[in-house]
Amino acid sequence: MKYLTQDVLGSIDNSHLAIGDGDPEMAQCDKCLKLAELHADAVDFVKTGKEIKVPLKYKAKIFPDFMEMDNKPTYESKTILGYLYRDVIK
Repeated sequence: MKYLTQDVLGSIDNSHLAIGDGDPEMAQCDKCLKLAELHADAVDFVKTGKEIKVPLKYKAKIFPDFMEMDNKPTYESKTILGYLYRDVIK
């Protein structure tokens, strides 16, 4: 169970970052707010025993370039993280 929870946390974290980067409202968008709730619930898994399942509509399908997701679709991020990433790799 420990590994399942860690996998869920990583998936939630990655989706939150990718969705927030691509949305004009950033981390305040509805999907990010829901992902934040799911993350808190996943962290509490040890105390509550409540297994967290992330619905497909909250999983990122495209990722900003700075996340270096080689096996996933990516785009050039227009946020500061994207600019810093590209400046560092030059």
